[in-house]
Amino acid sequence: MRLAFTALIVILTLTSVATAEKAETSTIPGTAGAAYPQWTRDGEGIIYYQRGDIWIINLRTLERSMLVVEPYWDTRPALSPSGSVLAFTSERIYGGRTTVCLKKLNENSLRCIAPLAELTYTCGPQTWTQDGERLLICSTRPVITEQGITWLSELWILTLKTNKHERIASYVGIVSAAWSQKNGIILVGNRTGQDANIWLLNPETRESALLIRGGSYPAWSPDGKLIAYSMDGDIWVMELHSQRRWRITSGEHLETTPAWSPDGRRIAYAKLAQPIGEATEQEGIIIAEAPGEEGRTPPTTLVMTAAALAALLTIMATRGRKAHVEKSHIATRASRIPKPCFSVIGSLRIRNASRIVTTG
Repeated sequence: MRLAFTALIVILTLTSVATAEKAETSTIPGTAGAAYPQWTRDGEGIIYYQRGDIWIINLRTLERSMLVVEPYWDTRPALSPSGSVLAFTSERIYGGRTTVCLKKLNENSLRCIAPLAELTYTCGPQTWTQDGERLLICSTRPVITEQGITWLSELWILTLKTNKHERIASYVGIVSAAWSQKNGIILVGNRTGQDANIWLLNPETRESALLIRGGSYPAWSPDGKLIAYSMDGDIWVMELHSQRRWRITSGEHLETTPAWSPDGRRIAYAKLAQPIGEATEQEGIIIAEAPGEEGRTPPTTLVMTAAALAALLTIMATRGRKAHVEKSHIATRASRIPKPCFSVIGSLRIRNASRIVTTG
């Protein structure tokens, strides 16, 4: 049995994690110290945060301009599906508290959302539904526990026309969240102490499943099949259904906050000094080629080698022993998961994780 287990590990190691060549990259000039890139809908420009302001750059002409001209700290931009409205986090209310503001790109006026409750701070993530009528936002508030004060983060769905707020989940330490416009599933990145995790959240049933340990800043590909995220200072890509992963960057810098281009062929991300210090020309917003279908398929020889080695080890482990077949009945909660989410969460272990996640 020990050899058979070894065979299984060999298969998983050789076929589930691909060691891809480092993707070709290019640095956008003038973006040192920038983060949170967002592509324009035509794929010809990138909106990003830099030193408390929000900018846009034309990738063909490299012409830059400031989108939000205010003496306030503004960050976390998110462009609406139509490309006409920009949502962002802003520190423009009393007491240093932050809120979410909306700006039409062809107008100078702003609309800011009132704090959701007393002593509530907006913690940043905002992402749109496909119709552009609802916005996923995050707030955080202090909660007194036996261990002291804990900052509880809550995810809300805001209907813009009616200004109706609906709380869908609570986590400790939300860092980012992404709502897929294709499969309707939300990716939530949270951090507790030194531990970072990425969760799958079904906004209809409020069920949550741990997807990636150690990952942060997840981003959906346009087709809802791939997830880009940051882990150990590098940018990774995971295929959701197979959970196979590819690391597309490597180096001494901190690479984080990835974003997919509208056609799914490129990934923009922030490259920061590690430890974070003075910005250099090697840092800034980077554009890398996303792994294509051919790049995500393990080499045939690799698969054949893994299969042959696994078969050999299995024969060695079972030779001279009788095979025992044992029936087991596994309880599942899949019947309670709506069909659109079944293929996404299906094989994952649904966890209550009450110490980290509470829903309601």
